[in-house]
Amino acid sequence: MPVTGSSAQHAEDHIGNEIASSSIAAILSWNRKVKADTAKNPKSRKYIRAYIYPLSGDYPRIVCLPVISDFDPGVPIWTNDLRVREWFPFGNHETTITSLPLGDESYDGDGPFFLKNTYIMLTSLNPHESPSNECICRLWGNNVAGNVVVVRHGRGAVPNVTHMSAPELQLVDYLVALNTKHILQDTQANDTDTLVAGL
Repeated sequence: MPVTGSSAQHAEDHIGNEIASSSIAAILSWNRKVKADTAKNPKSRKYIRAYIYPLSGDYPRIVCLPVISDFDPGVPIWTNDLRVREWFPFGNHETTITSLPLGDESYDGDGPFFLKNTYIMLTSLNPHESPSNECICRLWGNNVAGNVVVVRHGRGAVPNVTHMSAPELQLVDYLVALNTKHILQDTQANDTDTLVAGL
């Protein structure tokens, strides 16, 4: 039996409160809700799987981000088409990662090593009002405020946002570890910065 009326609002508020704490339980509850909602509407743009480094938790998780734009198979999905406000109550800042940094120990080439896909790292637009990210602190000791979410753009002529896969986690971990050292308390109000990873 579906939940209706005030009970439905109470359920929404409960999920919202969990998301505010960004616990593992909140992520699992959110993913179940997103999948259930999109299953009800087969014409929807569904959702994109991304990685979230939550405020609380020991490791990153897959998070389902609904696509909020109208359904049209011929229109690419961009980062700003994704619903992320629940994870960034103060708004989000985007960092575009296209390559590994010069001088990185894992790469001994003469120039930057360009990644096959472009990755977008979302962080809090107002880190001074956001709680500390326990997950990233435990993994690398970086003092980051707020959730960190990473989405991937495909390699086609149109860089569509695409699903993140499990084998990518090691690369994503590496990129997040490098970049969270340099944009921790970035309070600029720019919508997007294009950075080389780790610079």
